[in-house]
Amino acid sequence: MKNNEINRVRTSAVTFKSINYYLNTQKCGNVFQFPYLLADRKDRQGFQSEILLNDQLQRKDFQYYDGYVVQDDIVSGTKKNKIVDEIIIQLRLEKYANTTVGADFKHRVSGRQRKRTNIEMELVLSPMVLFLDEPTTGLDSSMVRKAIECLHRLFRTGSLIPSVGCSIAILYHMLSNQTRRHAINNHVIILLLFNNLMYELIDIPLFLNYYRLDTVLPATQSLCLMWIFIDEALYSVSTITVAWASIERHILIFHSQWLSSSRRRFLIHYVPLVSLVSYDILFHFVVIVFPPCENRYDYTQEICDHPLCFHDSKLIGTWDSVVNDIIPTLTIVVFSITLLIRVLLQNHRMRHVVQWRKHRKMAIQLLSISFLYFVLYIPIMCIELAEQCCISYELTNHFEKYARFFSYYVIFLLPFVCLFSLTESSWRLKNIFPCLTIT
Repeated sequence: MKNNEINRVRTSAVTFKSINYYLNTQKCGNVFQFPYLLADRKDRQGFQSEILLNDQLQRKDFQYYDGYVVQDDIVSGTKKNKIVDEIIIQLRLEKYANTTVGADFKHRVSGRQRKRTNIEMELVLSPMVLFLDEPTTGLDSSMVRKAIECLHRLFRTGSLIPSVGCSIAILYHMLSNQTRRHAINNHVIILLLFNNLMYELIDIPLFLNYYRLDTVLPATQSLCLMWIFIDEALYSVSTITVAWASIERHILIFHSQWLSSSRRRFLIHYVPLVSLVSYDILFHFVVIVFPPCENRYDYTQEICDHPLCFHDSKLIGTWDSVVNDIIPTLTIVVFSITLLIRVLLQNHRMRHVVQWRKHRKMAIQLLSISFLYFVLYIPIMCIELAEQCCISYELTNHFEKYARFFSYYVIFLLPFVCLFSLTESSWRLKNIFPCLTIT
């Protein structure tokens, strides 16, 4: 076969968290295609090939992101004990954990155990793509079924951010009951939790995928536009919603008569909330998808290097910073502090204890959320305000990195703040955590 030339193009597509089967009817087909063309783990023995990943040349470190399970019992070097132990448990090899594989004059493990050992050694590095060369060779029919079921379990298994589970649990708690669902003071909380849930399920996985690959994949303009829009719009919606909630809490606690009729509730409660959210989403959609200039994307940077060229426009850039960031943040601070002062003063004068307890719950709910924004979001807003006041970017760049990093914790911690602000006797922590599946 050394004088033969393989001049074929093989194209395959795989889906995230799926098992794909490749069947070749030609003799010795796997010998040429799997070791040399796909996994690139063996000596090429003179063969020349190019491996394209999403129409781009394969990176040199691709072998660190994929795994290749060979047919025989070749086993790589020693790995960290903790990772090995976890995978041994996953593949149910505890009984043979200390058995030497393939040692002469010693107890040898069976073919099926060697196969699972080969898979285990490739799973140690948690590869994104796992190539299995005849994974069922040497297994009987029952073990073939168990092996495939085990692989399906491994590919279906993922990590769940605890904040996601908490958001889902609280949303279910509020939406499953008609009284809580129709309560005006809960509408902002429901919107915030739903907005944050979308952010965690779309934006955060894109960040994690970038940090794992060290590149944006797939490297397309449409993905960059979606990522930038989600990152900018949803985060801004969260801030504007809390800002409106800071104002509305004054109405709910001290001027509840303004909402006595359906018409007043529509004008004072629903119209401002829907208008603010719609404005924010529409603004970011226009300036990001239809910018007044040309965005330049860098797929080697997170969020494609955040190419928001509209910031170069003094008018639009200043509007975005002042109206969408600084004013909402200052609104949260000012109205939350005034609410706290009014609540403390009212506490001494209020005679209707039952009614006051209801108002106190609403105040605590908002103040706890506002405190979260005050601690984690104010620093980045102060830096942006300083940059608007002509302070050099070089002076704020170092602090901005840390401030922007910690500002993301508003998204993660908000569900837990909402959780501990729920004081109904029917809502206990023991009723929440059994509903969460955190791995």
